[in-house]
Amino acid sequence: MFVAVLGLTGCKPEADKAEPKAIEGTWVNDAEKYEITSSTYKNYYAVAGEYYLYYSTKDIVITEIDETSGILYGKFDDATHIGFGAEVGQWYALYYFDLTDTSVKLLQAFKVGGKAGCDTLEEAKAEYTIDNGYFPTGAASVCTKK
Repeated sequence: MFVAVLGLTGCKPEADKAEPKAIEGTWVNDAEKYEITSSTYKNYYAVAGEYYLYYSTKDIVITEIDETSGILYGKFDDATHIGFGAEVGQWYALYYFDLTDTSVKLLQAFKVGGKAGCDTLEEAKAEYTIDNGYFPTGAASVCTKK
């Protein structure tokens, strides 16, 4: 009986944890800050050297295009910190490219006449694309890792 109890209470290996994505971290410049984790994404704007939360998302999905670029999708989760014209529960996107260990270029999904939020992740993936004109690379924010 002792052996049976010992077998039932023995150490079990911890479940495999997902490797962090290279884009995860805090990225800053003089005008903006982006905090990206495996579960949340927050965007801040700067005024006189202080950062203020602009919008907040959760349920992060990171789609890597290659080793240095990808699109991050997140669902707006805070009505007081939300993209203009969007609603809580809608999906949004952030494109990143030229990613290195210390810097990245970031573009929030935007185009004149475009959507401020999408009701599903599938809709966001179809809508927020480079081909649809949401990420004009000339307007990218260049950020360094903090």
